[in-house]
Order: sequence, then C-alpha cells, then structure tokens
Amino acid sequence: MSMENKLSSVAIFVPYFGKLPNYFPLWLTSCRYNPTIDWFIFTDDTTPLDSPPNVHVQYCTFDDIRRVLQKPFAFPIALNRPYKLCDFKPAYGEAFSEHCRGYDFWGYCEVDLVFGNIRHFITEQILREHDRVFSIGFLSLYRNTKRITELFRSEVDGRPSRISELFHSEVDGRRPYERSFSIPKNTFFEERGPLTIQAICKRAGIGLYDQIVYADIRIESHHFELTHRHIDSAERRRHCTIFLFSEGKLSRFFIENDELCQKEYSHIHLQKRPMDIELSLLSASSFLIVPNKFMNYNGNLRIEDVRTLGRFRGVYWHNAWKVLRDRSKSLCSHWIRTLLGI
Repeated sequence: MSMENKLSSVAIFVPYFGKLPNYFPLWLTSCRYNPTIDWFIFTDDTTPLDSPPNVHVQYCTFDDIRRVLQKPFAFPIALNRPYKLCDFKPAYGEAFSEHCRGYDFWGYCEVDLVFGNIRHFITEQILREHDRVFSIGFLSLYRNTKRITELFRSEVDGRPSRISELFHSEVDGRRPYERSFSIPKNTFFEERGPLTIQAICKRAGIGLYDQIVYADIRIESHHFELTHRHIDSAERRRHCTIFLFSEGKLSRFFIENDELCQKEYSHIHLQKRPMDIELSLLSASSFLIVPNKFMNYNGNLRIEDVRTLGRFRGVYWHNAWKVLRDRSKSLCSHWIRTLLGI
C-alpha cells in the first residue's frame, strides 16, 4: 500500500469491570467488520469470548487498572468504583502509552454500542484535518502526539465558573483534571461543558470533527428516539424506527410520508438500554435492532415490519422513576395550561 493510500492507525481503549452486556458478542461482531481499527479491552469478566483479531482482551482486576491510571499522577486519584473511569478517559493516552505506540490515533468507547462502517464516516481526510474526532464520551479519538495526548492537563480559562456546584468544592487553583481526578463523584470531565476536555480543546484551538453521524438513543423512550437536539422534533421522535446491522453496515429504517426510508450511521449508542436477544446465532453477520431486542433478519424488510417492530410500548423498570418523573411533569404542565386556558 502506498503512503498516499495508507490508513491512519487507530487504537481504542475499553476498561470494563463487572459482567459484560448480554449483547457483547454483537459488539465484537461489529468490531470484526472494522478490521483496520484495534480495540484493547481490560476486564475482569472471564466469560469465553470469540474475539476477532483486532480486539485484544487483557484480563485484569479493577485494582490493576487503578494502579495503571495512578502512575502518571503525583497526587492520589479518587477511583473507587468502575463508573468513575469515565472521568479518566482523556488520560488514557498517557496511562496506556505502551499500547499507543505506533498508532496515529488513540481513543475510548463504551460497550453499549454497535458499530457500522466506521471508516466510511471517519475518512482519511477527516483524520488528516482534525486532531480530535467526536466530543462525546461513548466514542472519541485523539491524535497520538505529545501535545494532544497531554492536552487534558491544561487549564481552561482561570475564571470563576460552576466549579463549586459541580464538584462541591471551592476553586482552589488546581487545574480541571486535578480536581476531577481527586473527587470520588463523577464530574463528566470527558463530556461537554465548562472545565471539561471539550472546553480545554476549544481554548487550545484543537481541530475537532463533531458531525453527528451516529445514532444516540434516549433510554427514557419506549421506542427508539434520537437525543440530538439540533434536528427537528419530527425526526427525533419518529416512533417507527428500527436498525439493521448487515455485514458491517448499520442502517436506520423509518417511515416518512407512508414510505420506508433508510439512513446509514457509523454507530448506535443504546445507553445501557436493557435488550433481549432473539437470535439463532450470536455470531450472526446480520441482525435487526428493535427498541427492546436483537432479532433475526430474514433478508427482507417491509414497511409493515418497521411499523410493528418500531412501536414497542413496554417500560424499562430500572429507569422507571425518571420516566414517571418526566410524565408527571408533562401531566402537571398540561393541567396548568388547561386551568389557565393557554
């Protein structure tokens, strides 16, 4: 392969402790169809896995990873539970520097995803022109240079902000990463907002590619509803929606003006949504993703199928309190508008 056609190498890190999701084999299948990207999994779940060659699994304990993440820092980090790992994601390039060697980009992702054709959406031109790809914590990439890898250590702007509310502590002169890594509570340092890696990148003028080419699903909805706020409500709340993974391609099928429409995505984020599996083979190369389960795909998809499968009306009980709260707010608002005649 000539240098002009050479693909940028990518390493993605996934520390995960506890029982992996029941659909993790499907996560692995979607990685298998992205053979030019490498994943490194660190986990204590020793369930036998049929991992493709580009997914490297290392069995270890949570304490092992805590020691790895502590090593780059002179101060004691507050990492007492796996969920807190989210805050440390921007530091993975330093913590896993040995694994990063030789790669053009490093990054992190979650396991409640199914990938489509990633290279179709993250092209070589995008990688050449940007130092970071995506600003959301469930998948983000960074150029593997000393400047970009160490960027999380930077200050934001030094001005007072919501730090007291966010971290329940006074501004004390420490940099955002020092405050975040020292506090047991999750601070969402890897996400968007003030005193986050996004704010740091923005201040540093880092080239960020952040087009929404993925499907981020709201867990509160019975059906598949996208979280993206900048799209119109009709698109976001289109109830008759299902996804098809077919030999590395991820497509969304929906009904518009009584016609069956299709749109391709780089990945779908299920937001820890509980999913049943009704597949003959967990290693299936094609399967349907509907609001409550993974299903066999028979090679044919009709508008009636999308209309039926996209209208799941169950309740996700682990999140029922939030659903009840949101619906109570909506009902109260309706009553108030009715009483006031507005």
